[in-house]
Amino acid sequence: MARRAREVDEHAKTELQLYVDNDEPLNRRVKQVEEMLAKGICRRKNYEKPYSSELAANVFSRVLLDAAHKYSREFSSGGDGPRMFDATTRRALALDYADDFKQRVNAYLKHGTQDITKTTADRLTACGVKPLAGRARRYRRR
Repeated sequence: MARRAREVDEHAKTELQLYVDNDEPLNRRVKQVEEMLAKGICRRKNYEKPYSSELAANVFSRVLLDAAHKYSREFSSGGDGPRMFDATTRRALALDYADDFKQRVNAYLKHGTQDITKTTADRLTACGVKPLAGRARRYRRR
């Protein structure tokens, strides 16, 4: 019997995203993943394919699996986090996180906008990946 692909539950996806964004340890882990991806961009900046959203989503999906378990421990009676947020929903959210990070890094590189953390921006500039428009005003001294 063939497995049927499930549809993405948009309400559960939004709920998990809000939970991750508002929970300090999980949000910190997302920022650490972004810094790790920035380090990877620095190492592979001269190669043809420096960034893959699919591969980045694999890293984000591990954080989201832990978030689903933590959510179920906090808000439900049983440990049914993977059932509350199925794999299709978690994968779609992981791809959203990866695409969002890619867009913010591209905006930083093209326009100098500072939508990424200071540590990630410093890591990118330290390895020679500099924005075309210079550093963002947000971190300049006045």
